[in-house]
Amino acid sequence: MPTFIHDSGYDGVLLPGDDLENNVKRVEVQGAYAAVAASQTAAVCGSVGSAGDLLTSLVVSVATSATSTVGIKDGSGSSIPIVPANTPIGVYTVTINAVSRVGGWSITTGAGVSVLASGRFT
Repeated sequence: MPTFIHDSGYDGVLLPGDDLENNVKRVEVQGAYAAVAASQTAAVCGSVGSAGDLLTSLVVSVATSATSTVGIKDGSGSSIPIVPANTPIGVYTVTINAVSRVGGWSITTGAGVSVLASGRFT
């Protein structure tokens, strides 16, 4: 039989991962992904991208170390370097968990790297 949380003001079912003792309720948010191929400049995450978009993580696949650069931009803001050149070949997960303030998120990739971005994109 499900347990209900009444003392916290929440009348719902206690799910796996919830913590009744510490009053923690797990929340799941539906998201999307954007695949960004190698050698892309300012590839927009989502159809149009806008302020308020959430970028949760990047899965970075480095195929050629020398050209492995990855950068992200919040709208028309400055590029934020995420992965430098000469990163060893491999697959890396980078947690971002940021909401855009200026416009949609965009990603620039070097010739030796591709990215799978996860988040909520417009």
